[in-house]
Amino acid sequence: MKDLIQDVQKFKRVVVQYGSDRKFDLPFLRSRSVRWGLKFPVYKRLFVTDTHTILKNKFCLHRNSQEVACDFFKIPAKQHRLKPDIWVRMLSGNPKSIQKTLDYVLQHNKEDVISLEKLYKKISPYAPSSKTSI
Repeated sequence: MKDLIQDVQKFKRVVVQYGSDRKFDLPFLRSRSVRWGLKFPVYKRLFVTDTHTILKNKFCLHRNSQEVACDFFKIPAKQHRLKPDIWVRMLSGNPKSIQKTLDYVLQHNKEDVISLEKLYKKISPYAPSSKTSI
């Protein structure tokens, strides 16, 4: 969390998929930071754009998920999908299995960031730049 907070303060805006207010990522990160006494960026220090909101308001897809949007716009994504058995392997207690699982999740996260950036660049011209603070 300390590294994330330090890194995110280098930017003026973060882009998320279903992660802004009343969703998941930012409320989760803010909650943990405040609980642990860390200085999470305060109101108006950092802005957020949620691609889910742009998809929902400006496009017509059968679902507004990152996976569906990337597929629709032919953006390569989700080569390492996260399925329930991935998380079960973390409970195995086997260090090799745990490391293999962590490596898989890391690769999934890297792919997610790359595809989210491409999705954002594809759809952001159709919506005003958000003035929403994290």
